[in-house]
Amino acid sequence: IYRVDEPVGRISYANEHACRALGYTAEELIGMNIAEIDPTFERPYWRDYFREVQETGSRTIETLHRRKDGSEFPVEIMVSLIEYQEEVFTLTVAHDISERKRAEERIQASLEEKQVLLKEIHHRVRNNLAVLSGLINLQIAHVPSTDASFPAIEKTRDRIMVMGMIHDMM
Repeated sequence: IYRVDEPVGRISYANEHACRALGYTAEELIGMNIAEIDPTFERPYWRDYFREVQETGSRTIETLHRRKDGSEFPVEIMVSLIEYQEEVFTLTVAHDISERKRAEERIQASLEEKQVLLKEIHHRVRNNLAVLSGLINLQIAHVPSTDASFPAIEKTRDRIMVMGMIHDMM
C-alpha cells in the first residue's frame, strides 16, 4: 500500500509489505516518485493520470514494479482518490500478479499447442476424405451407370463430400 501525493506523484507512505516486496526501507521509498518504481509510468502525464482518478474516484491497472535490485515484476494496482482533512491524495494498493501472469502464459502456450494439433487433425481428416473420394471416383469410372451398384457408390461419394463440408464447418 502506498500513499501518493498530488501534484508530483511522490510517495508519502509505504507499508511494510510494499517495502519488503520492493527491497527498500520505508525511509528510502518515502519521497520517491512513482516513476522510480514503475518503469512504465511517464512522469509528464502524472497530472492527466491524477485528473482521471479525480473524475472516476478510482482506477485499476496492470503495470510493472521495479525492485531496488533492478528486477521487475507485474502488478495489478487499484488507485483510489482520498480526500482527508483538506488533503487530496491517492491510496494505491499494488498486488503482485507474477503467478497469474505465469499461469496465463502456460494457458496461452497450451492453447497454441492445441490449435496446432487441431490444424494437423483437420489436415489429416481432409486428406483421408480426399483419398476416399478419389477411390470412389475411380470405382465409379469403372462401373457402368446401368449397374445396380452405381447409385450406392454415388450415394457413398456424396456422403463423403457432405462429411467433408461438415468437417470444414466445424
